[in-house]
Amino acid sequence: MYGIEKKIIQKCERDINIYGRRSVTAAHNLKAVIKLSPSDFIWVRPGKGYVHGTEKKLVGRKTARDLQFGQVIKKKDLL
Repeated sequence: MYGIEKKIIQKCERDINIYGRRSVTAAHNLKAVIKLSPSDFIWVRPGKGYVHGTEKKLVGRKTARDLQFGQVIKKKDLL
């Protein structure tokens, strides 16, 4: 094998690294104060919300406000 085995993120890559990741978004319009289920999520790129893989933590939590289809779900959107 050639090169380094472990990927080291360079300083110039740190700022744009977050935009390459998928974030949890609303799969359809969601009303305020409803419990979230797995069918309420889709994943899009780029995003600055909850990353893919954290949706298990979101299931059962309630929305703090209305969310539109495709809106990135953030901490302030949940109770």
